Amino acid sequence: MNILVSLLSIERIGGIFYTYSPLLFILTGIIGLRYLFKYKKIAKEFYLLLVLSFFMLISGINFGINFEIIIRSIQFLLIAITFIFLIYYLKLDNYMSIFTYVAYSCIVVFIIECLAKPDLLNALFSLNINYFLESGGTRFYNPYSLRSAGVQLIAQGNVFAAAIAGGCCIVLYFFGKKRLSLILGFLALLTGSRALFLSIFTCATGYMLWKTLPNLRKNLVIAICTILVLQPFLFLNIQNIASQEFNEFLYYLSPRYVAFIAYANMGMENLFGVGWFQGIEQVDYFFARWPIASHNIFLSVFGEIGILGYFVWSIFLFWVAVKYINNLFSLILFIFIFTMYSFIGGFNEWGFWIPFALVIHLGMSKKTTKEYNLDT
Repeated sequence: MNILVSLLSIERIGGIFYTYSPLLFILTGIIGLRYLFKYKKIAKEFYLLLVLSFFMLISGINFGINFEIIIRSIQFLLIAITFIFLIYYLKLDNYMSIFTYVAYSCIVVFIIECLAKPDLLNALFSLNINYFLESGGTRFYNPYSLRSAGVQLIAQGNVFAAAIAGGCCIVLYFFGKKRLSLILGFLALLTGSRALFLSIFTCATGYMLWKTLPNLRKNLVIAICTILVLQPFLFLNIQNIASQEFNEFLYYLSPRYVAFIAYANMGMENLFGVGWFQGIEQVDYFFARWPIASHNIFLSVFGEIGILGYFVWSIFLFWVAVKYINNLFSLILFIFIFTMYSFIGGFNEWGFWIPFALVIHLGMSKKTTKEYNLDT
């Protein structure tokens, strides 16, 4: 199983399969389902993910349920089952092996990418920092402009690459593999992802608060979760709160900001959402830019599954975070994951679910985490 999960992780870096349900997804889901039937001590909060998969299935019911909604719902169910299975099945040594395999895969893919992108290689040799700061998107290489989208690790764009490399950097650092962690951190920075810089700032803030206010650590976790789950309501009202100049600046800075507002309105106007993965089809909600995916894991649920499904997701997040975030490692990894995936979708991404499983596993393994000196 350890090898299978490693293959899954590496596969998402290379982007080999489509995002539906490739063979590896199905295998892990079947193995996990068999395990869940045998294991009698699954924590009740994890069953909320199975409830969420039901809301995905009936999402957008007033628009009609299409084939994609059914397939995507089954995919999430398999991922949720695998996620629960990994929490109970894997040990910390297994996680360390997985992230080590993924780290070396990132390095290999980066070397291949440098060979395939002459502008990327030239920017590295000439120490052209602006090239990386201005890189973005999913464009591999444009022969007309002689410009690529910077470091992507071949996955789905620079933000996904930053999430994968950055997550490996954090995990490997806490496991004592600091040289490899430094390399992965360097690769993450080379993506030029704006979300990564925000994540670094947020993680640093969380680190300082955890260290300086030990008596308020539980309150810190609650505050982080509250900010995360309030995102749809904040973006829903941003037009009324902010000035017209600031709104226009946000609209034209990136299509993401328009998408955030669009998906917030979808959720408020449709009790069961507009349909899982169907938000991009709701053209009327995109008032200033072209229709795109939500690029936010919370707004995906809110807009496409609806308020009831979002309530289930929010309760799950609070329940898990308050119960299992009890050491510095799990806090930093939790903050990093959810900050990054507030700018990209993540419900079919192993760069989200495997680190999240590790966060929870750490909270269940207090004795083991002390052996790794993770409780500081």
